[in-house]
Amino acid sequence: MKTANFELKLDAKNISIMVILMALPNVLGLININLIGFKLHFFQYAIFLAAMMYGSTGGLLAGGIGSLYSAIAMSNPYIVLFNALLGFLFGKFYKGNEFSALAKTLAVQLPLIILIDYFIIGMPVKVLTYLVIGLLVTDFIWVFGAKKTKEML
Repeated sequence: MKTANFELKLDAKNISIMVILMALPNVLGLININLIGFKLHFFQYAIFLAAMMYGSTGGLLAGGIGSLYSAIAMSNPYIVLFNALLGFLFGKFYKGNEFSALAKTLAVQLPLIILIDYFIIGMPVKVLTYLVIGLLVTDFIWVFGAKKTKEML
C-alpha cells in the first residue's frame, strides 16, 4: 500500500513495527534524565524511526498517538500537536539526510512550541528555555539513534 509519502506493506512485520512505533513514545515518555537544568527525553527516538521508515504519515501517527499519555499526564493537549508535527515534518523533509531534515523540522516546530507554551499555556520563560534546550539536544541524539536502527532493520 502506498499513499503520499507513506509506504507500508500490509504484512504482519510492517504492521507490527508501526504499531510498536505508535505505542513506544508513550513508554519512552516516562523516562527523563535531568541534566544541568534540562531534561533528556527519549520519546523522539520512535517518532524519528517511524518517519524514516514510513514517511510523514508514519511520523505523524507515532508522534500523535505516541504522545497521548504525556499530554494527559501533563494536562497539555498541545504535546500531541507538537509531536505529531515533529513526526509529520521530519517525514516530509527526510530524504536520506537526517540532520538537514531535523533542522528544517525544528525551524517550523520550535517557534510554535515557544508561542503556544508561552502565550497559551503560560509557561515561564526560564522553564521554556530549558525545555527548548532539552528538545534540541535530545532531538539531535535520537535522530542519529533512529538512523542507526533503521540501517540495522
